[in-house]
Amino acid sequence: MLKETEFSASITHPYWFPDKKVSKGDLVVLYSKKGNNSFKENSDKTSTHFYYRDIESSILESNIVLIVEANTWGIEKTIQKDSVSN
Repeated sequence: MLKETEFSASITHPYWFPDKKVSKGDLVVLYSKKGNNSFKENSDKTSTHFYYRDIESSILESNIVLIVEANTWGIEKTIQKDSVSN
């Protein structure tokens, strides 16, 4: 476990949210407990989206969570050509 003044760059429990339209003002909640993904419509016309990790025990060893918003991303396949000697 890290001390309060230490930092680790290791990512030990990543979660990739499924593709789903989320509108401005919506709330996204990620639980580490067991459950079924769902959503509800709020009285102010926004939605709350609930996601579950289905993990039996706590995974957070500190109070730090990193959330990254990736508006665009891609996977590129690189083909290496063998060098030919003549």
